[in-house]
Amino acid sequence: MVKYKITVNKDMEMVTVHYNLEVPAGGQELIADFSVFIDGKDVIEESASGNTKFFGTTFAKLADETKDVPVNFSITSNVGFSADGADVLRGGHPFDDASFSN
Repeated sequence: MVKYKITVNKDMEMVTVHYNLEVPAGGQELIADFSVFIDGKDVIEESASGNTKFFGTTFAKLADETKDVPVNFSITSNVGFSADGADVLRGGHPFDDASFSN
């Protein structure tokens, strides 16, 4: 099972995504795929495939901070684990957050 924590922070038109994924050490499981979509665009530019740990921070700029923006993520591993989720960064709020973890 991939252990994950993803936080998405909206600050006006800027969005910051912090992510930390890992699988248990010594096993056969590896991260197969990881994506975070902000308003339909995958903001994770590096491939997580084949890693036991994958972490970092990435940024995105919203086209219109006054509109609601969907946030989605998906994770898979090479042994059948999968997780996904969705939230919305609210346009009427200059600051908003979304978080996902297990």
